[in-house]
Amino acid sequence: MPTVILPPSVLPALLSLQEMLQVFWFQDLPDEEIPPAFWAIKHDDIFYDALQYLPCCLFTKGGSSGRGHSYEDIASLPEGFWLATIMFELEDGFDTEGWIAISNMEEEPLRWVVQAYLRIGLTQRAAALERVIAAYIADPYDPDGYAKAADGQLPDLRDDEAAVSKVIAFFRADPDTLFGKIA
Repeated sequence: MPTVILPPSVLPALLSLQEMLQVFWFQDLPDEEIPPAFWAIKHDDIFYDALQYLPCCLFTKGGSSGRGHSYEDIASLPEGFWLATIMFELEDGFDTEGWIAISNMEEEPLRWVVQAYLRIGLTQRAAALERVIAAYIADPYDPDGYAKAADGQLPDLRDDEAAVSKVIAFFRADPDTLFGKIA
């Protein structure tokens, strides 16, 4: 598959992400510049952080409006942007809102996350999220019901070493196809 050249509208988000990571990791890497093409980062911890913070940068910078990417904008980018953004949007929601993140995200984006988990190889998380979606449809205002449906199978992703390793390996396997190249 040929490498895609990223549209200029994604550069503000990538520069924002670069700046954020440089601030977070300055003490550990005082002499190392983090590239705007975050998929070229050699350190797994920093690369994983980049994936985690990608949604907040994409949703607030660049895009067709210049004021942040929409779901449609992100879906038009190479697949890696879509997968990381939709998955980490939910993961960030879990981190900041707990189970309320389910009702804040709604059914269609949750189904996109299931597909992202499956594509990345996180089948257990996908199955658990499917059960949570069924609980959400049955009662959109019952976070305790979501937790019960998950049955412990949706721990914080960052705390699941095996899952984090799969995520990193997936996104590192073919970064030029998954993320493209900056023009």
